[in-house]
Amino acid sequence: MENGRGRLALLGVSVALLLLIWWPYEFSLSALESVRGRTTGWGLPLSSLSSRDTILNFIAFIPLGWAGARTSRTLIWVAAYAFGLSLLLEVGEIFQLDRAVSVFDVMSNTAGAIAGMFSWPIVHRALGRLADAPLRPGWITLGGVAIAGAAFVWLQAEYASLDAWSRDYPLQIGNEANQERFWCGDVQSIRITAAGHVWTKEAFDFIERHAEEEARRIDCVDDVWLQSATPPSELVDAVKRSGRFRIRAVARSSKPLQYGPARLVSLSVDIARRNFTMGQEGGDLFIRVRRRWAGLNGVVPFYRIEGVFDTSAAVSVVVDAGSDSTVVTVGDQLLIDHHDVSRQWWILFLDYYEWRENPFDVVLALPFWVLLLGPAGILAGATASRQSYAALRVGALCAGSALGGWAVLRMGGVELGWESALWMPVAMVLSAWLGSAWSR
Repeated sequence: MENGRGRLALLGVSVALLLLIWWPYEFSLSALESVRGRTTGWGLPLSSLSSRDTILNFIAFIPLGWAGARTSRTLIWVAAYAFGLSLLLEVGEIFQLDRAVSVFDVMSNTAGAIAGMFSWPIVHRALGRLADAPLRPGWITLGGVAIAGAAFVWLQAEYASLDAWSRDYPLQIGNEANQERFWCGDVQSIRITAAGHVWTKEAFDFIERHAEEEARRIDCVDDVWLQSATPPSELVDAVKRSGRFRIRAVARSSKPLQYGPARLVSLSVDIARRNFTMGQEGGDLFIRVRRRWAGLNGVVPFYRIEGVFDTSAAVSVVVDAGSDSTVVTVGDQLLIDHHDVSRQWWILFLDYYEWRENPFDVVLALPFWVLLLGPAGILAGATASRQSYAALRVGALCAGSALGGWAVLRMGGVELGWESALWMPVAMVLSAWLGSAWSR
């Protein structure tokens, strides 16, 4: 039975590593064209050694060594298994445009699994002592809420971070670099602000390009579109440094229905890789912003305001985007997305999601807090049951700790919905009840 649990743990850790490291699963055969530029040295896939990546790759595979030790496998078997799994991960990254493939990753992963194998006896004894220690459920609850709160702050910062922006994408006005998203109209002005600096349309050195065939297809009078001569790397650096940018564009569409979306303004290299895009889909305004967890194409989520281009007059579009929120303004139309990962975690599993006000987001925050607070609640409930604590007392401890954690996060300025003041205590109480039931 114990060996069966060990094999299950080994499988679970392996699947978790695949899901975690390959996220956001943007595999493409076209990535093979750039694989040479993403690999160097020894005639093997080898990227430059990064101490941060090496440490993270080492740590990530330590649980694999623990799981291997539980199956009573030999050191050689665990090392070979870790090597094979890591090699599979690196082969998968060959087909992901935004990944560097490195033999150092394989070495670090294998070393981490070996370290986990050697450290398992120490960890096992420590877990046994923790389980037998006369810990009070209140301390377990407080510690669990503190750990979950720290994890939430980290997830919140990573979820919508603009730090993933690339410095190599040119600024496009009226099309994409591969000429697949021509827009019929006139972008009269652009003003971009980031980190206290301002860039206007006149600040860029543009190259005029022509899309005669595409222009004729959509009956445009003018087939000229613009591409910056060099990527605006200073602008991207300012956005990454400040974590926020604001763009105001005044544009007039010459055709009420355009599709693609047709690109008004885009900081991108092709239709699959972008930092930012403002486009027209039908008569609607379409916005994409690349974030750390949104993938190369910025589609999780994207933003749409309907009927913006139903008029032949020029319209002013303002996009103010940061790690805490995205605000899109067009005249009296307003779209506000507060980036609350407890509400929006589920969109990470979708490839294509349009952000709109959704009442179900409030309900979906409950399973998020169950996943985040559940381990602490289960442990607290199991401990309370062994120590014969009254159920009402344990429930009050769990609910009070969770509510206090919510208040601390809110006072600390962390974006967190009011519904979490209900869901956090509920998640803790439910998991504590489950832990108590299992321990009987």
